[in-house]
Amino acid sequence: MPRPLHEIAREIRSDWKPVDYAAKPYLEAMFDLDDVNDKYGADSGRYIVDYFLSNAGKWKGDVAKRVKAELKQMVGRRASDDQATRVAMRHVSAMKPGDVPVDVTATSTAGFPPRKSDHEVYLRPNPWEAGDWMVVIDGTGGMWPVSEFIRGTGNLYIDYGQGWVLSNTDEVRAAVRKVLPRIERGGGSAVGAPPPDADGVIQVARDLRVAANSGNQMRVRRAMVSMLNEMAPFCDYLGEADVTARFRLLARDLASRG
Repeated sequence: MPRPLHEIAREIRSDWKPVDYAAKPYLEAMFDLDDVNDKYGADSGRYIVDYFLSNAGKWKGDVAKRVKAELKQMVGRRASDDQATRVAMRHVSAMKPGDVPVDVTATSTAGFPPRKSDHEVYLRPNPWEAGDWMVVIDGTGGMWPVSEFIRGTGNLYIDYGQGWVLSNTDEVRAAVRKVLPRIERGGGSAVGAPPPDADGVIQVARDLRVAANSGNQMRVRRAMVSMLNEMAPFCDYLGEADVTARFRLLARDLASRG
């Protein structure tokens, strides 16, 4: 029987010191998961583990080798199915609603004679830290906190040890810097909107508590509909349009039941 992910995460943290910044968000998320079928926010445990593996190339040693093999088995990745075999094959954009495109094409190269692949670049709201952003190199395992990405110099290994190099990293850094003022003017929102007013959420939360204490199911249902409708603008603010749509659909469904 596979070990719980939070147990594996404890072993990783005790052995890997310091944890590389690119892998750290995914490791922290694993502490809240039991297995790869669990959900972490809008992401699956499988997604979290897969991205941890893609960013854990700097973790070396016997423990690293054993634990990585264990995680790969959990997500169904063969040891030979590494990031390098996929980089040049994936050309379908993985941009999500709320991502901010960066006006640059990232170029990765590997091998001799060199193989080459082009990638979109965009910024994505950091799912683990409100107001922060991640730089995403589409079609790769590359995802870095903006502050760390722009502070570096020189080219990056986008798959950590498998041979693929982001050969125009400094050009990408310059393009990311140009986008940052637009995001900052938008108050942290991908669409430039100010943060929603939380007073409505606070009030409907109070109403929901009163309804729950009353034991009246119809009253609870109506309070839940109000709560979902009040939360939807916060999803818009984070650029999560698909989550907003699900919230509103659920609110309509609950309302239709009385």
